[in-house]
Amino acid sequence: MLIIGAGTGNDARIALDHGAEYIDVVEIDPVILRWGQEIHPNRPYSDRRVHLHVNDARNFLQNTPRKYDLVIFGTLDSQTLLSALSTIRLDNYVYTVESLAQAKAILKPSGALVLGGQGLDREPTGAYRRGCLRLSTRGPSPRRATLV
Repeated sequence: MLIIGAGTGNDARIALDHGAEYIDVVEIDPVILRWGQEIHPNRPYSDRRVHLHVNDARNFLQNTPRKYDLVIFGTLDSQTLLSALSTIRLDNYVYTVESLAQAKAILKPSGALVLGGQGLDREPTGAYRRGCLRLSTRGPSPRRATLV
């Protein structure tokens, strides 16, 4: 299993609770990972099944040699704007057709891709929506996209 945007470890803890045997967690911010190691009440990052990677999501997706049963894009800090003077969102860098295609490429044949982070009261970002739609219609055997 791969968790992109792993934060302090909540998704990893849930995966461990459900029997995950191997989890790669990717977080770009080393301080956030350290907080997870030091203050998370369940200490998911000290479990031997969890492997920490301080890395950019797209760089990790491009360079990992592993294949995964499950790839989870966790809630990104970018659900807010970078600054009050900007309309740029980090979602527009992570939720791209290219990164979603890379995530699909590292899935095992029966693997699944999970995208999270949008609140029920908010519309998904344009980049997120366009990336999902393009990914679902590309390739020799496109997978069915399900919105939950």
